[in-house]
Amino acid sequence: MEVKLNEYLKELRENANLSKEELAKILKITLSQVEILEKGEFNKLPPFILKQILKKYKDFFKPKEDLIIKERNISFVNFYKEKPLVKDKLKFEVPMILIIFFCFLILVLYQIFTLIIPPKIKIISPLNNTISYSKIIKIKGYVDPRSKFFINREIVVYDEKGYFEKEAILKKGANKFVLEAENYFGLRHTVILTIYYY
Repeated sequence: MEVKLNEYLKELRENANLSKEELAKILKITLSQVEILEKGEFNKLPPFILKQILKKYKDFFKPKEDLIIKERNISFVNFYKEKPLVKDKLKFEVPMILIIFFCFLILVLYQIFTLIIPPKIKIISPLNNTISYSKIIKIKGYVDPRSKFFINREIVVYDEKGYFEKEAILKKGANKFVLEAENYFGLRHTVILTIYYY
């Protein structure tokens, strides 16, 4: 049967017919420290103090050294694995700070990237080089909502998502529509749409 260190220390005190108060006076430690040891709450004491108190127990009770240190029937707590709460908090905060920093960095880089590349234009209908048998068509699509948008040098209004719809009257033969989007830095993206009307 495995005997825990706190139970062993309590057994030493009881075998010597000493109360907790008497033992605390003899070892010159506090009553609360005796109680902490006998409850097995070793992490409430700093490791170096714990070692000093255990040395006082050893010097006073004079148990066999191998019984305390080497025998497997005594379970010791690994004092150095117990870390102060501040260190645990810091250990948690460092990754959080790094995650927040990288998220912010990605956001900034994305904003810069969207400003230094020309704005996008996506035509939904009609497709390029389409043949139309109707004189009136509607050019529909999406443009970057942070840009100015023109079709054949006429400004086109679009909604907050960048959706646009422009009606056009076709002439016989090939009809070319120049779609241009320009961002704040003057970078332009041009798409040429050709519609044939017969």
